[in-house]
Amino acid sequence: MTRSVIFQGGGTGLKIAAGGQDPASAGIFDLLFNSDIQPLRLWGTGYVSVPSLTNFNWSPAWAVSVGPVVQTPPGTYPLFMVAGKQSMASGAVRKLQTPFHTGGYDGYGAFISPSKEFWGLNFVHDPGSIPLDQAIINFAVLKNYW
Repeated sequence: MTRSVIFQGGGTGLKIAAGGQDPASAGIFDLLFNSDIQPLRLWGTGYVSVPSLTNFNWSPAWAVSVGPVVQTPPGTYPLFMVAGKQSMASGAVRKLQTPFHTGGYDGYGAFISPSKEFWGLNFVHDPGSIPLDQAIINFAVLKNYW
């Protein structure tokens, strides 16, 4: 008979395993909960609005920063998750999706600079005849430390 929950003393806390797995010997992906591993916690959220490039601007992308978004203790590394809406003609249906770039003049993205600034990128070039809505890039910051 396998145990599905184990609570031990001596520095090892609560472990809950998936059905049919023994928590004492289960691998990390077979555990539903392990008090020895710190879970991710939501630290903050935000967004940046990035305009499209004009038709005659040959830059690869337009970049806008929202400034430092997270200050972390030395040796810790937060996890950034990004999704957004691409620049399109005003009134067009814009679905929330993960960042992409087709290699041409399409898509959007984001990056975190070494100084922990969040930068939104817009690769779309405005055709000139139709004004485009700005790309909206949302982000969430998750931390795995107390």
